Amino acid sequence: MKRNTSLIQAGQKFEPTSRAIIPPPYLTSTYVQESPGVSRYEYGRTDNPSFRNLEAAIAAIEKDAVDSVVFSSGTGAINAMIHLLEQGDEILCDNNTYSGTRRIFSECYSQFGIKTTYVDARDFQDFARNITDRTKLIWAETPTNPLLKINDIRELSKIAKSKKCLLGIDSTFATPINQSPLTLGADLVLYSTTKYMAGHSDVIGGAISSNDEELIKKLRWRRNALGLNPSPFDCWLIQRGLKTLSVRLQRHSENAMKLAQWFESNPLVDRVIYPGLKSFPQYELAKEQMNDFSGMVSAVFKLPSEKIQRFLMSLQVWQCAESLGGVESLVDYPWLMTQSGLSEVERIASEIPEGMVRFSTGIEDVEDLILDIESALTVAQE
Repeated sequence: MKRNTSLIQAGQKFEPTSRAIIPPPYLTSTYVQESPGVSRYEYGRTDNPSFRNLEAAIAAIEKDAVDSVVFSSGTGAINAMIHLLEQGDEILCDNNTYSGTRRIFSECYSQFGIKTTYVDARDFQDFARNITDRTKLIWAETPTNPLLKINDIRELSKIAKSKKCLLGIDSTFATPINQSPLTLGADLVLYSTTKYMAGHSDVIGGAISSNDEELIKKLRWRRNALGLNPSPFDCWLIQRGLKTLSVRLQRHSENAMKLAQWFESNPLVDRVIYPGLKSFPQYELAKEQMNDFSGMVSAVFKLPSEKIQRFLMSLQVWQCAESLGGVESLVDYPWLMTQSGLSEVERIASEIPEGMVRFSTGIEDVEDLILDIESALTVAQE
């Protein structure tokens, strides 16, 4: 099946007892065994038909995936992935990675002897210069959060294979619709399914896809052992959202492009960051690696922090909130919100300027979104 058909059909066989067209969430903690030790499912934390339905749907739209494993959150998925490593192993990570991922790497697992080295996401050769025999995982977001930098997956794959280490890609911003990391050489691709894949800001979840059956088995075992399982109802919600992913992303991308182009002509904006703009420094790589550019736009304003805060509080259609990828438009001020937990040294290294605002462009009428920003900027300068 082609991708749009798979979004609707995969993992969605009708429920056989009532023949309901939509399979229910299987809200159970355990299962009646056919005989002692004989059962397809043994315990609710270990497995569930709702897990498998969602995993089948994600794997069906992930090019080259043999399967996917779902988790309670994106960070839960990262925890399972790190448990593929051993004490003394090292992670090589791009320095623009999401602050929550950085927190897990540097604060949670460093105490267990897993070291993380951060390198310049703009230059894939910086990964090659810093890789060692102890490096067992190269980790990169693309596009990154919130600077939207593009990591060259093909080149990172060559570097990883030269040292026989894993390459993991966080493709949350792109989704399987706009990017195919496994086809480009990644071993693992992670999604915060909270974001675009669920799409309605009402559920938390995560998933990892792979083209390696053994990695899938190891991740599924770790999900059970570490208690990183999602709830069946959360899986049901995410799969319901997944059905409209393709059509939503088309609207997200169209709105984001129009917004980015409008920002380019606004005298209060110092710099617009959107991979779909020809002015974007990595535009050619983004165009080659991605099918479309999704709904995230970052803009650096020529305004002091207090005026940016006034601007955010003057918005009526956009809502000031963390997270992204929902049908409604959200705005985030990384300096005081999603990146506020970084130390001063980490903040400088992340290159996130004080004037940057991140826009998660929803699927409303873009004219209303732009008018709302225009009005709020006027208020901010009064």
